[in-house]
Amino acid sequence: MADISKCSGIGCSLKENCYRYTAVSNEFRQSYLASTPVEKDLTGNDKCDYYWPNNPETEEDEHN
Repeated sequence: MADISKCSGIGCSLKENCYRYTAVSNEFRQSYLASTPVEKDLTGNDKCDYYWPNNPETEEDEHN
């Protein structure tokens, strides 16, 4: 079980590489963010302050 607030990933293009979406949930005791916190940046790409990369070593510079 992930002891984090997970994200539903609705409308987010980053979700497949984000731990808040891909972590294994506990079906009885899992908390979720109230809504998907994704926004568009100035170039139209998805940006999320809560993004947590599955592989931080390889993706660190991509989403900052």
